[in-house]
Amino acid sequence: DVTILRPTSVFGPGGNPLKKLARDVIAGNRLKNYLKSCLFGARRMNLVTINKVIGAIIFLMCHEEDLCGNIFIVSDDDSPMNNFADVEKFLMKEFRIPDYAMPRVSLPLGLLELLLRVMGRNSVNPRCDFDSGKLRKLGFKNPLSLSDGLAEYASWYRVSHLGAREPKVS
Repeated sequence: DVTILRPTSVFGPGGNPLKKLARDVIAGNRLKNYLKSCLFGARRMNLVTINKVIGAIIFLMCHEEDLCGNIFIVSDDDSPMNNFADVEKFLMKEFRIPDYAMPRVSLPLGLLELLLRVMGRNSVNPRCDFDSGKLRKLGFKNPLSLSDGLAEYASWYRVSHLGAREPKVS
């Protein structure tokens, strides 16, 4: 039996999807970070924890019924916090970086989509959600929530990149 597992943007210790955001939150220019937060605000990040991907692989390997060559998406897009602003706020809190003095002014998603097209980006739909429903229907249970995965990532990042010291607030 053959099947295809399609994870979205996989993050975890050593993974790339959150490295730049974490680095920017800790040591980036605050004005530039604020503007980026306003620009990307509600844009979906399509993150998925490595724990969920590994769990899905093991689950499908052990599944006794024929999978019939189905394609299964594994994502954490069902989490309402899987967007740029909420992930950024979560990391800021984890790294003890104060929130911006001014509230974020989110760019309308339609305008963001147009800007992404003009910039020649591959992924231009800022509302794109990927559904893990087929996996759930088979009985798969998520081993780690997105917020717990983000907390684990922040802890790993703090130790591996900051030597467990507190980030400097500029």
